[in-house]
Amino acid sequence: DARTLTLRMDVGTSADGEVGFEIESASDVNADAGTAEGDFPVQGEKFDLSSTAAGTIEIDANGSITNPKVGEDDATVAKFKLTTSGEGASVEQLNLYFTGTVTTDAVENLELFVAGEEDPIATAEGLNSQDLATFNFEDPYVIEKGDTRSFTVTADFNTGRSGDTVQVYLDETTDLVAIGDKYNFGMTVSSGDYDGVTGGTTDQSSSTLEGGDITISSNGPSASDVAIAGE
Repeated sequence: DARTLTLRMDVGTSADGEVGFEIESASDVNADAGTAEGDFPVQGEKFDLSSTAAGTIEIDANGSITNPKVGEDDATVAKFKLTTSGEGASVEQLNLYFTGTVTTDAVENLELFVAGEEDPIATAEGLNSQDLATFNFEDPYVIEKGDTRSFTVTADFNTGRSGDTVQVYLDETTDLVAIGDKYNFGMTVSSGDYDGVTGGTTDQSSSTLEGGDITISSNGPSASDVAIAGE
């Protein structure tokens, strides 16, 4: 089988010259199942760095989360908003990091919604080995220059325990891929208000699993007098 790998990096504002990726030798590849083969060094395309600043897309926390219940489906687990400046954006991928005391296999069937729309714009079956929910957009979601869009993420909790905590945020700026409509390159990502650094409710989505409700009712015979030693 063949796999295509994509490498991403942040470029500083003072960077100049050209940049590219290279694998110098087979020994640089850690292959557990065997040895790497190929014509080394393997080089990708090189790009000239420009002094022109790309547009910015900013991600911010957007309100509190109602605590979900153990076993609940379609529970809201994240609320955030995206704002563009400098140029419009085509959002192609979003990886949200899940942490807390909840186990990764308890979270499944995640859906990403734009506020006011009924159908999700992207889905993820569950969390990967890095505790990320990866949303790949079949069609890039367009946000015009200077606009703000609000989003929610829902999930099913197939297991879990009452008191388990759930925190969601953008762990790395490279976890949000947005292509600018002016320069056609990746936009600068600003995530300071949704990066989980402070651990509070202002820079992440936080919730705590609660126990479900149980209703007990009688389904026995109607009350009546019973004779002593009766059958």
